[in-house]
Amino acid sequence: MCPPAIYPIFLISPIFPIVFFPGPSVPPNPSYPSNNLKYSVIAIIPIRLISIMLYNLNMLYKITVGTTSESKLKFLKECLDEIGIEAELLPSKVESKVAEQPMTEEETSFGAENRAKGALLLNPNADFGIGMEVGYNSNKNGGIDIFSCTAIVDNNGFKETCFSSKMPLPKYHKEVLRKQLYLGDYVRDFLKNIDKPEVNYLREYLRSRRQIITESIRNILLRYLNREEY
Repeated sequence: MCPPAIYPIFLISPIFPIVFFPGPSVPPNPSYPSNNLKYSVIAIIPIRLISIMLYNLNMLYKITVGTTSESKLKFLKECLDEIGIEAELLPSKVESKVAEQPMTEEETSFGAENRAKGALLLNPNADFGIGMEVGYNSNKNGGIDIFSCTAIVDNNGFKETCFSSKMPLPKYHKEVLRKQLYLGDYVRDFLKNIDKPEVNYLREYLRSRRQIITESIRNILLRYLNREEY
């Protein structure tokens, strides 16, 4: 237990008490001579600094990411900031081992897992690997839904995927996919001559896919970071 005379030092200056109290500036206490106080203050400094440094190190995750896409890395950073997690991101060029436009939930999930595993293989000292994959799936109404799947894999046996909600595609996008064309090359042409807020929002929603990608990222991060509760 610290001497009573040192308590004001903790309250006023938790990191650098000696800067503000360079000597026995606290009223003397018969039980704790001033010369003892001087050494006590000096001893406090490294202990406090070390504890703060260890705390910060514990909060900094090293995450290897199975993509080099600037937009997806930005979405991941947004989700980490939203949750309050500090992390070093290690972008990794890996193969999903699925089609460029996966057309089922299973294929999309497999692609996300492969990206997370591949990233962790390239950076085995990372805390975990994360992979993101956007996919499509036929719905019961004869249409096609777009969604995102994100996977996390670590070296302790954790391997899970989480999906976003599904968004039905307009007829224009369905036709592009059914012609087996790459949708990313055509999304900007969707109703491009119409300048209405609802049309502009939908066009951008399906171009960036930000909402669905961040939803699946957020879901898997919360699942992983709170894994003791599952």
